[in-house]
Amino acid sequence: MTDLYLAEHRQCGALTALVRDLAQRLPQAQVRKVAKGGQIYRMGEATDHFYLLLEGRVRTSIVGNGGQEFILKDVGPGEAFGELCFCEVRARQEQAVAIAPSRVARIGLPELAAFADGEGLWQLVEMFTHRLADLELQLQEISTSPVRERLLHFLQRQATPAVDAEGFARLAGAYTHQEIASRIFTTREQVSAHLAALRRQGLVRYTRGQPIAVRLGDAADAGR
Repeated sequence: MTDLYLAEHRQCGALTALVRDLAQRLPQAQVRKVAKGGQIYRMGEATDHFYLLLEGRVRTSIVGNGGQEFILKDVGPGEAFGELCFCEVRARQEQAVAIAPSRVARIGLPELAAFADGEGLWQLVEMFTHRLADLELQLQEISTSPVRERLLHFLQRQATPAVDAEGFARLAGAYTHQEIASRIFTTREQVSAHLAALRRQGLVRYTRGQPIAVRLGDAADAGR
């Protein structure tokens, strides 16, 4: 599943303007700075606010019974988060942590209702449906795709545009096996086993201390 950011998704360009406009209307007290690693909300807290990220980067995730973190989304500037449901779901089902120094606007239900009573009703509906579609795609991939397929899709999505003579492209970031596992909802052991198998098939290339490289295009598709 491809991450959808409001500032980049061409069909949702109007939402970026909405987010920035709504943030500018907030009292300054509702906008706060969050240091890297700072918790914005925890699992179990009341769902009486949603948030707009003005600057920085925020990660939403869930923590399993065994303490393992599963990453839901990395939120970019101009995106809303923490707003899935205010009526049936009374407690947060996820946590949100700043993964870079950030500036976050916190919007409560009264402000949301006032905005919807004005000119913002359709924009808010579009924002929520966008988020639901994103989550549905994520759930569909988790429930229907084998771990190997999810892993290969993740690697290809994270690859840089530059491809070498053998058809390999390096990942944009240096991901550990545990970090990859957290993003595709599996275990580190599964990631390690499948990466080793993909390397034997010539679909990925990696050495200790170097970014993973993945083969793109027809060769990668043929190896599935």
